[in-house]
Amino acid sequence: MRAIVVTEPGPPSSLKVTDDAPRPERAEKNEVLVRVVGAGVNPVDWKIRAGGLPAVLPQIPGGDLSGVVVEGDETGKFKEGDRVFALTDGFSWTTQTEGCYAEFCAAPAASFAPAPTSVPLVDAAAVPLVSLTAWQMLSHAPDEAIKGKRVLVHAGAGGVGHVGRLLFFSSLVLFRSTASFLVSFFLSFRFVFEMRPIMDFET
Repeated sequence: MRAIVVTEPGPPSSLKVTDDAPRPERAEKNEVLVRVVGAGVNPVDWKIRAGGLPAVLPQIPGGDLSGVVVEGDETGKFKEGDRVFALTDGFSWTTQTEGCYAEFCAAPAASFAPAPTSVPLVDAAAVPLVSLTAWQMLSHAPDEAIKGKRVLVHAGAGGVGHVGRLLFFSSLVLFRSTASFLVSFFLSFRFVFEMRPIMDFET
């Protein structure tokens, strides 16, 4: 299997491409095997690569993915051919869990969701980590902490920030962010109309 591997901490050139990485297998009945179409790059990934986190190496990095199911889980949640995206444990630096910078990736079915049909499948790989982080910011906050109050979203043009803005907007929560006026104006329209179909948390 073709994959990108971190064998030792270093600059981007320390990422090595190999054609003989072992293809993962479903280790548990609840796992899904996916052919990877897209893989997201998050700060935790380059921190592992650069040695900023005490990762167990060698490791195939990457936590965000989108792809097509090759082998579904035995519970029947996903079946062969399903389009999915996921946040997997591939970003872990405390275990040697293999990530998704590879042709195939296996992970628990609970990590996956049906991929949005409103965007190309490869683009869906950029959604999971930032969206789940922003969603937790809103959903885990006690009602009394935000109901009827103004919310400040730092770095409103960043990955988590722009999704947070969308979630607060769709929840009718008043918010401010530290993005510039022009960026705020752009995001307020673009992401409401282009990103809303992605944010289907019912699935």
